[in-house]
Amino acid sequence: MPLLLFFLFLCIPLGEIVVFIEVGDWIGLWPTIATVILTALIGTALIRQQGLATLMEAQRTMARNEVPVAEMLHGFFLVIGGILLLVPGFITDGIGFLLLIPAVRHSLAARAVQRMRPIDPDFDGEGPDRFIYSGDGRPDETVQPSRRRPDGRSGNGMVIEGEAEEVEPDEGTPPRR
Repeated sequence: MPLLLFFLFLCIPLGEIVVFIEVGDWIGLWPTIATVILTALIGTALIRQQGLATLMEAQRTMARNEVPVAEMLHGFFLVIGGILLLVPGFITDGIGFLLLIPAVRHSLAARAVQRMRPIDPDFDGEGPDRFIYSGDGRPDETVQPSRRRPDGRSGNGMVIEGEAEEVEPDEGTPPRR
């Protein structure tokens, strides 16, 4: 993790400075600045278009009573791409534009889903279930797997006992809704 932070906060800005200087020497100061502004504007328009398409697809998925996992991941990568396109620089613009390519997002989403696993070892892929993230591919020892109840639903097998008493409302009090 410290190496990643070092890369993010030192190497990328230094690389951006080097690229700015080289591009500025090649095409000049004002065309360089105009190019950075133009990429931000084009990227913003593309993010808006693809973001709306992803939102519409997520709504269609939810209308089929399915969890829109792929659409949420695509939306996440679009947000990251949008942020990178708004940050001035050619390296960040390149990465941001890569995240606008649906095939790249699909590949990244597939890798993210591979790192997720169902909590329930008996999960057959049908119906809703909970997932946990295990970054190293090993089971998370702190999470107890859920068990199937006799009615077919999943649960952790914990029973909560309690007492209830029905209370009649007073005559002058309107009933609650």
